[in-house]
Amino acid sequence: GGGTGGGGGGFGGGGLPAGEEDRGKEIDQEKYQLGQQVFAGKARFMAKVKSRSLLNLQANALRKLQTQIAKKSSVTNAKKIDVRKLSGRMSSKQLSALRYFIKVRYTDSDRYAKPETASN
Repeated sequence: GGGTGGGGGGFGGGGLPAGEEDRGKEIDQEKYQLGQQVFAGKARFMAKVKSRSLLNLQANALRKLQTQIAKKSSVTNAKKIDVRKLSGRMSSKQLSALRYFIKVRYTDSDRYAKPETASN
């Protein structure tokens, strides 16, 4: 499968301005937990970097996520993303889950119902 990183269209992509969606959106537990594992560096990553282009693509994506976390939360939390370790070694599913986790946990946290497992 060759995904281009898109959310699959307008609906469900979270493209609405804040306030237009109902607060307390359900959290996709499976995706959230995978994202949490990736964030903590505990997921199973590829042993070797797949390609330089993937490395660059993922490094850029991770740096953007770090910036978002730093703005909404703290630099300390942003630094939890190990760009060197993760870049080029994540599956597209892992990167997608990481984005989702950060969205729920940090950037759009006020728009989601809190996850049941609030383990740190």
